[in-house]
Amino acid sequence: MLQLFTDTSANLPVALTKQHHITVVPFSYTVDGKETDYPDDVDFDGAAFYGAMRRGAVVKTSMVNPDLMANYFERALSQGDDVLYVGMSGGISGTAQAAVIAAGELTEKYPARKIVTIDTYCLPWRGVTGARSRAHDRRGKEPR
Repeated sequence: MLQLFTDTSANLPVALTKQHHITVVPFSYTVDGKETDYPDDVDFDGAAFYGAMRRGAVVKTSMVNPDLMANYFERALSQGDDVLYVGMSGGISGTAQAAVIAAGELTEKYPARKIVTIDTYCLPWRGVTGARSRAHDRRGKEPR
């Protein structure tokens, strides 16, 4: 089976990720020095995040590192699943490259599994693309 991965930048609602079995690898960020992590069952609060920026708070984001990405991928690989990661543009985040590094390391450990990473070179509509890819995988035909 194929396990589809993306990251927090996709801004997918939790209900959609659960419906389509999409695993979201979380970014972390701080607002005025306070780190914020979102559990798997809570939607990203974009209004609060961007509202803090508008109010002048010091907001810092952090990319997913290769070790964290590898940990997520390995959960699927160890169960015999293949991995497809669809990430935001490598031009604005190092997360796509972290996925490539993790895939390279895990390919040696799981040579029978397929690990594909896609740098979308964009942000908008990536979530829709990911959900449509999952629908394609489930139906075995091209999404409309």
